[in-house]
Amino acid sequence: MTGQHDVRLQFALAEPVLDSMTLRREVQEKIRAAEDWNNLLLENAALMDMRLHMWSKPLTVFKKIPDLGSQLSFWFENNPVSER
Repeated sequence: MTGQHDVRLQFALAEPVLDSMTLRREVQEKIRAAEDWNNLLLENAALMDMRLHMWSKPLTVFKKIPDLGSQLSFWFENNPVSER
């Protein structure tokens, strides 16, 4: 004699497990979404800090040329050309 399966009883017993798994999955998705949002906010804040730091320093477009004094130079101002 084969046993009959009571599908309604099995579903009634499994339903809380399925509901808890579904709830767990939803909570995990919400946690991931909150972490992604937090990472985005932190990244934007870091970019703003970098931009503020760059803007706070004066821009030096030209590098100062050290005074070479008596050293040789290829600049015409430092090497007089004899007139002939």
